[in-house]
Amino acid sequence: MRHLAPILVAAIAVGLASCAGPGAGSRTASSASSTPSRPAASFDAVPPLRGLDEPSGTCPDVRAVGLTPMTSAGYEREVLVLTPPDPKPGLPVLFVWHGLGATAKSMVPRLGLRELAASGAVVVVPQAHPEADIGWGWTRQREDLTLFDDLRACLSKDLDVDLDRVVTSGFSAGGLWSTYLLFHRAEALASAVIMSGGLLPPILAYSTPTWPIPVLLFDGGARDTYRAGPTVIHFDRNTVKLRERLRGDGVLAVHCPHGRGHVVPTGRFDLVHRWTLAHRYGEPSPWASKDAPTGCEAQ
Repeated sequence: MRHLAPILVAAIAVGLASCAGPGAGSRTASSASSTPSRPAASFDAVPPLRGLDEPSGTCPDVRAVGLTPMTSAGYEREVLVLTPPDPKPGLPVLFVWHGLGATAKSMVPRLGLRELAASGAVVVVPQAHPEADIGWGWTRQREDLTLFDDLRACLSKDLDVDLDRVVTSGFSAGGLWSTYLLFHRAEALASAVIMSGGLLPPILAYSTPTWPIPVLLFDGGARDTYRAGPTVIHFDRNTVKLRERLRGDGVLAVHCPHGRGHVVPTGRFDLVHRWTLAHRYGEPSPWASKDAPTGCEAQ
C-alpha cells in the first residue's frame, strides 16, 4: 500500500503467510469450512446502545456542501456529510470509509450516496488522515476510533438521527477499518457493509463482536488483490476468513462475491442502500439465510 513503512510491510508479510496456499500450511476457503470450529459465541441480552461522549474537538457543519472541516483527537480533519433535502425525524446513518488513493468525494458516485441521502438517510464520508499508515488509524493512536465517536456525537447534536440505525461501510483500507469497527464498536452499529476488507493478521486479527450485528460482505474474487511492496494482499481470502469466523460465532454474514477484482462494487449499490435502511440495533436481520439477495449466500 502507498506510504507503508518497511516495518509495516514486514508485518503484512507475516499475516499473508496464512494466505500463501495449501502448500504453506494455510487455511483455504474450503479448509476453513471443514476445520472443526470452536463453539459459537454466547450472545444473551442486547447490550445497551453505546452512549455519547462530548466530542473531543469541534463538530463539522453538517449542512455544508462538500468537504467541511472539524477537529478530532487533536487533528484537523475533513468530512463530507450528505443529508436528505427534507429531513424527517429518526434518520438512519451510513458511514463510508474510502480506500487508499481515493477520496471522500470519489465514493459519492461509486455508491450512489446522493441517491441514498435523497431517500432519507444521512451519509457521512470522512477523509482519511494523510499521515495514517494504511489509510485509517488502527496502527497509530486510534485517532479514527475517536473520529467515529466524535462524528456520532456531532450528528446527534445537529440532526435528528436514530442511533439505533447507524451502519458502517468501507472499501479496501476502508473495508479493513469497518472490520475494526465491527470488532470494537458493535454496540454502536446496526450492521456493517465490508467491501474488499476482512482480516489482515497480525495488523487486524479477529475479535468476537460484543453483539452479532449482521454483516454484508463483498469481494472481487481471485483478482481482488493489492500489492504492498513485495507482498500481495488477497482480499477475497481475507473476506472468506472473516466470513467463517463470524459464522462460527453465530453472526449473520451475507457474502456477495462479484468477480470484478479490487474495485468498489458499483453495480450493487442498490443492495448497500437497502441493507442500510433495513437494519436496527438489537433486532434480527430481515434477511435470513433463505432470503439472501441474488448473487449472495448467507450460509
